[in-house]
Amino acid sequence: MDTTNRSTSSHIRKAEAMNKWPDSETGKASDKHPLTRIKIKFDYGVMLLDAVGKSDIEETLRLLELGADVNYANADGLTSLHKACVDENFPFVKALVDNGANIEACDIEGWTPLHAAACGSSLEIIKFLVNKGANIVAVNSEGQLPIDLTNDDQIENYLENEIVQKDIDLDEARESEEKIMMSDATKWMNEGKLVDLRDSQGATPLHVAASKGYLDVIKLISVI
Repeated sequence: MDTTNRSTSSHIRKAEAMNKWPDSETGKASDKHPLTRIKIKFDYGVMLLDAVGKSDIEETLRLLELGADVNYANADGLTSLHKACVDENFPFVKALVDNGANIEACDIEGWTPLHAAACGSSLEIIKFLVNKGANIVAVNSEGQLPIDLTNDDQIENYLENEIVQKDIDLDEARESEEKIMMSDATKWMNEGKLVDLRDSQGATPLHVAASKGYLDVIKLISVI
């Protein structure tokens, strides 16, 4: 497997970014000031990030039971599942996924939970995510696949075997998303109408193209 795309500094930067969670306790809803259901779910989502960051399983399960938005993301697009993966905390990963966490959620740099998990050494988490359908050839904004980010031999061998079994061409996989977006953008331009599509994090095609450096896609979308 070609490892030229691996970058230790990338691991460090990503780990540091994912550990920048609020230190202060998020304020709880007050009985004197009822909040709307949406506001409550939002606040619980913030609290869920905090609970996962503190490895507080009891609080995490309580918040999930209360209906916390399991896919709530901070300003960097990091979800509780990203955090649990980078912390190599399998019980949290399982609890979050079992409660509807999006295994393909991307942060602002295009990192999925599988990218985050690949930076660690938990083969258990990697296998769990893959068995749940995680895209093993998801591409981040630097053109990296999860396998490009691992320094763990077991994880590399497992992902490499999955890639071989699924007969995936890595070069083609790295370019596939951009090609699909280019095709969609061309169609929208010809129709003279930009379709209002958003992923689970609220990102539009333009957001995705910008985060991943798809310049030709950006140019097309910008003139529609």
